[in-house]
Amino acid sequence: MANAIWGAIFDFDGVIVDSEKMHESAWIAIAQEEGLPLDRSNFLKGFGLKNEPFIRTILKWDISREKLQEIIRKKEEIYQELVQKEGVTLVAGTQEWLKVLASHNIPCAIGSSAIRKNVDLVLEKSGLNHSFNAIVSGEDVHHGKPDPEVFLVCAQKLNLPYSHCVVFEDAPAGIEAAKRASMKAVALTTTFPQEKFQTTLFPPDKIVSRLDELSFAELSRWIQDFIAK
Repeated sequence: MANAIWGAIFDFDGVIVDSEKMHESAWIAIAQEEGLPLDRSNFLKGFGLKNEPFIRTILKWDISREKLQEIIRKKEEIYQELVQKEGVTLVAGTQEWLKVLASHNIPCAIGSSAIRKNVDLVLEKSGLNHSFNAIVSGEDVHHGKPDPEVFLVCAQKLNLPYSHCVVFEDAPAGIEAAKRASMKAVALTTTFPQEKFQTTLFPPDKIVSRLDELSFAELSRWIQDFIAK
C-alpha cells in the first residue's frame, strides 16, 4: 500500500450499500413513535449527514440533548434489525469496480458519516470485509460532511497525499467535502439526479450512474497529470 500512486475513498450509504429505504424506514418509525415531523424531502437533504446535525439542522426537532441521544440510539437499532432481517443490497456496479481496483493494487478506504457498527454489519453481510484498507466512520471525526475531515483522515490512513485520492460519493455534501480536501470527486446518481450535482458550487469531476462505467486509465491519468505539474 505504501507504494501506491493513488487511492480510492468510498462513501458508504448510497455508494457501497443501497440502504436508503432502510434508513428512511428507521427514521419514519422513530418519528412516528416520538410524534415528530419527518417528510421525504428533509430525509433526502440529510441523507449522508451525521445523525446529530441531521436532527438539529435539517429536521429541526426541538428536543433535549438526552432525548436526541436516545432517538439516535433507537434509530440505529431499528436500522440494524432491518439489516439482520432483510439482508443488504449492494449498489449496482460497485462490487465490480472494487474488483478492478483490487486487480491494480489500488488501496481503498471508506469515509462515511455512518456509525462503525452499521459499516461493519453491512460489510460482514455482503462479504466485503476484506475489500478496504481503512475505514473512517462518523465516530472517528469531529465534523461531518461537507467538512472534509473524514476524507482527510482516510488519506492519512492510506498514507497518501490528499490530492492523490479519488472520492466516490452520492451526495452533494460529500462531493463538496472531497473538493475541499483537494481530491478528485466522482458523483454517483443513486440518490440525487445528475442536475443536482451540476448546479452546486462544488461540481464533481465526473458523474456516473454506476461505478463500473468508470475507466481505470482515466482516473490514473488524473493523478499522473497532478504529479506532473
